Amino acid sequence: MKESYSIKQAEQLTGISSENIRFYEKQKLIQPARSWNNRYRQYTDADIHTLKVIRLLRMLDMPLEEIRTVLSGEVSLAQAVSRQQERLEQQTKQIGVAIQMCIQLEAETSPLDQLDVDAHLSRANQMGGFSARWLSDWKAVYNAAHENSFVFYPDDAVTNPAEFSAALRAYAKAEHLELVITKESMYPHFTLDGVRYTAQRNYSSISRVPTACIYCERVDPIVPNVPTGRRRVLDFLNRSWPQLLLFLLILIILAPQLPGIWAESPLGTLLIFFTVLCRIGVSAFRNRFFTYNENGKRGSKKDDSEH
Repeated sequence: MKESYSIKQAEQLTGISSENIRFYEKQKLIQPARSWNNRYRQYTDADIHTLKVIRLLRMLDMPLEEIRTVLSGEVSLAQAVSRQQERLEQQTKQIGVAIQMCIQLEAETSPLDQLDVDAHLSRANQMGGFSARWLSDWKAVYNAAHENSFVFYPDDAVTNPAEFSAALRAYAKAEHLELVITKESMYPHFTLDGVRYTAQRNYSSISRVPTACIYCERVDPIVPNVPTGRRRVLDFLNRSWPQLLLFLLILIILAPQLPGIWAESPLGTLLIFFTVLCRIGVSAFRNRFFTYNENGKRGSKKDDSEH
């Protein structure tokens, strides 16, 4: 292996122009050494590999900021590629709408000053697909939620930091994960395969028996590219859909009787609805800390290794 390469040699080895290599250096994606006598850039084999990785990810149209997080180890390659896939899928839908609009406008016979712009904009919004956008956003929120937090049930009560650490080690061993505990306490800090987490112990009642439940949450959560308001609504629906579905079924069953019930006791009807909605909210909150994403997707590596 050669110890160092000039920028021209790096260009030949990576297929990246010298200008772009210098640009990536300015963006701090790569930091080659400089020779002590003439200050020329000297690229190592590791630098060449990094440049090839950058080229590969840029071929996916991945933003430089995302590439920077991959190179620094803040985000795994799989996570970054998953995010980029969601971006590309959204762009594909937008391109499909744009193509349809081009076809419609190409067939337009009205002069520009008489063009019914509002009608075309309305059709564009319809083609964008309200339901498709919400479905795509729900998928992004769902995937982020499953990556950001998970719960598991240890075998012991977990009453002190040492037992908490033991529970984390047992979980990591069972799921074939690399665990590094950076802070041992009842609110420990640790990493699983390089991803930073914090955890807390809660107690849930299973068959009326108090049972320890460990809730783990990413220190650097994945935030899906979804408007904040919509993200909150979808996150709530994601965690409480069984209760909401049951509520809707009850409404459908009682629909013929609702006018009579309302006429007899409007205040009582409102109170019942309010109580049910509160119950749904409480269930969604409990799902977050006790049942949602039990054991997470952390067993995927184990499953892959068995095939």
